Amino acid sequence: MPKFSRLTIMSSSNIAVSSPLGRGIRSSISSEATSPACICCGQAAAQTVYEVRSFPISRCSNCGLGRTTLDKDFDLEKYYSESYFNGDEDDGYADYLGSENVLRPEFGRTATHLLAHSRSKGALLEFGCAYGFFLMEAAPFFTRVEGIELCQDAVRFCRSRGLDVARGVVDAATLRGPYDAAVGLDVIEHIPDPHEA
Repeated sequence: MPKFSRLTIMSSSNIAVSSPLGRGIRSSISSEATSPACICCGQAAAQTVYEVRSFPISRCSNCGLGRTTLDKDFDLEKYYSESYFNGDEDDGYADYLGSENVLRPEFGRTATHLLAHSRSKGALLEFGCAYGFFLMEAAPFFTRVEGIELCQDAVRFCRSRGLDVARGVVDAATLRGPYDAAVGLDVIEHIPDPHEA
């Protein structure tokens, strides 16, 4: 049985250069440096536009998507740990938990937008749910909300608030669908191969 039925998918990557390495940018714009085919449109039009601490940042000249080009050995689980969310990493959030009162109203507006475009108000999945603020805002409108998150501390926090959140990545072990809607807010640009997700 498929995990998704009549699925509505939202992502808020906003097709902007996004990097898990936000500070320490070193410009190295080169028209000759190219990256593999764009993960969004598939065109071989992505060019390296600058580097952040030796990580190339590319932008697709066809669709505009910008992203970090990560080495195949990059450890996502190690990088997206509690320190990414609490200010201990230069490239992460200053204080994600401390921003709850700012983030929840924004996520409430996102949930309202999703409701206007979703065919069903049954099951919702948020992948990369962080500390669950979007799930909390969406829960009153869906029969079931679930999340998937890499950061163990964030998963513990979500569960302490009664949220159903699996630790890991989007795969057969964490998907329990079917889902009527799936949401990845500011997460697609962090996935090495979004087509696998």
